[in-house]
Amino acid sequence: MDRDEQRIRSAAAPAATSDRSYVDWGAILAGTVVAVALSAVFTAFGAAVGLGSISARPGEGLGFGSVILTGLFVVVTMVLAYMAGGYIAGRMRRRVDGSSPEESAARDGIHGLAVWGVGTIAGSIMLASAVSGTLNAAGSAASTAVEAAGSAVGGVAQGVGAVAGV
Repeated sequence: MDRDEQRIRSAAAPAATSDRSYVDWGAILAGTVVAVALSAVFTAFGAAVGLGSISARPGEGLGFGSVILTGLFVVVTMVLAYMAGGYIAGRMRRRVDGSSPEESAARDGIHGLAVWGVGTIAGSIMLASAVSGTLNAAGSAASTAVEAAGSAVGGVAQGVGAVAGV
């Protein structure tokens, strides 16, 4: 074991002595929180830059190249956010005494992969909630418009009936 590896192993979390699972859900959830928070911040920044680069007037705005750069920015920042969350999960997990460096590296990677999976599920739930809320608001607005149009048509029909003497 070289000196750097020994220093890294000694700086890791204390060894677990119980018969608990190798999966440390506390570390995975902490990494997921960091990953989702970073991706939300980067996505908001990317959306602001992307929306700021378009214009309703012809000939203004930054053009199609900026759209490609904004999309690339979003993809790269999502990867970096989940890498940071995976790194945190790997560093926070409990050590297991007697494990080889290869096993420790594999477990760190698996914890990072679990962060990506849990974060993707959490992001999908948030996206579905936002889409559902938007569709609910649009449906409510359409319902109100139909009710208002129905009231207007009913008032006009009533007025025409009064004028016709019906």
